[in-house]
Amino acid sequence: MYFRLCRGRIELLIAQVLGRGLRIPEGLNGQPKVRVYNHANWSRNIQSLVDEILEMELTLTSDISSSDERNKYNFVIHSIDYTKEERTTKKSSTNTQEIFDLTNGMKLVSQVEEEIQETEYENIRGSIVSKATKVRKETITVDEVVRKISESFKGRALEAKLIFESRQYEKEKLPPISEIKNFIEKSMQDCGIQGNELTIENANKIYGKFSGLLRRKPATPVFNKKVDDVIEIQTCSMRALTERYSHIKQYITMFFSSTYASDMDDAKKERLENIRDEIMGKQVKEVNKYNYKTPVDVVFTMQEPEKKFVSYLVSDDVAQKIDAWIKARDIGFYSIDYQKNKGAVFKGFNPDFFIKIGENILVAETKSDGDISEENCAKYRAAKKHFELLNAELAKVGIQEKYYFNFLCPSDYSAYFQYIKDGRIFTSNFHGVLEDGLEKEDNK
Repeated sequence: MYFRLCRGRIELLIAQVLGRGLRIPEGLNGQPKVRVYNHANWSRNIQSLVDEILEMELTLTSDISSSDERNKYNFVIHSIDYTKEERTTKKSSTNTQEIFDLTNGMKLVSQVEEEIQETEYENIRGSIVSKATKVRKETITVDEVVRKISESFKGRALEAKLIFESRQYEKEKLPPISEIKNFIEKSMQDCGIQGNELTIENANKIYGKFSGLLRRKPATPVFNKKVDDVIEIQTCSMRALTERYSHIKQYITMFFSSTYASDMDDAKKERLENIRDEIMGKQVKEVNKYNYKTPVDVVFTMQEPEKKFVSYLVSDDVAQKIDAWIKARDIGFYSIDYQKNKGAVFKGFNPDFFIKIGENILVAETKSDGDISEENCAKYRAAKKHFELLNAELAKVGIQEKYYFNFLCPSDYSAYFQYIKDGRIFTSNFHGVLEDGLEKEDNK
């Protein structure tokens, strides 16, 4: 009962301590400690309040840094913009075709990428002090939205007739990327949205607009590649990822450079240090700046396979062998189509890591030991085919770059990184434990 009555005052005290209440005095040697005595039965309640306050106030964003030190690790990777040929069976229908006029754009929600959040504290004198914190919303670029819509068009046909400014589209005649992008940019201009980024809310509104215009065709899509379908993806264009303190504390291990202060602004530096001081231990990895060869200011790893893989990348003997690397986002950066079986719905997955060594790019998808599933078999099969096609297309257009893809689990890491260190990764066909299991499962 007493705890419930005092909850407001306890939350205020926690907020003050986590804000500006307790700071180490200048000139004080050593690390001072503050011991708070409370009844053992209160411990769980107090901890939950600490987590609650931190979750309300603390978020951290993993982003491409604008610092010169990070920028030198940006690089270009290539992919293929696939088109698909289809065997179709005609199906009669008496339904009247709908017509959608897309010449005037669509209504989006007015947005700002950053907003100021005000938090009020009561100081020791009883006065109310307000603190303003700038919070950046999670956004996605227009190009990423267009790419996702274009991906959804593959192997499908229009249920309705679409009327754009330049022409009309229906059935198998699908609108090109440029038409979709113009439609989105016009919608943004009409709403007063500046720049080339959309909030997740607006991106979902656009996805919903287009998803209702398509129907699945009774056909089996087949890849048809073209030389001019090779596209460039810049690592510097990878979207930011924002996580809350509670999620970081429970699931994430953070990697950042020993010179992190120069990789971000003061506000972000303070947030990072606050979270670092709270979680400490195995979830915080401050890396020698000479080994941290990625353009990302803070790298989030979600599972043990990712964490262990990055630990290898930043180790002394591996870091000196590579030029740069990046941990890709789960969506929207480098998507590869896959099907569980022919005629099934196409899905997409993004490989976890891209590692640049000279003119070669190593691509790695990481999973747990023994993670052999129908889904992973399909991803492995599709990715191997994709990079084989990509290497062939790059050779045709004279691009001196080669891709090496592997599906890895922690049991493979020691051998995989040894192959990187001694150069065998480029002269032999690395074949890991997980890949062997996936191939055996796929051949059953």
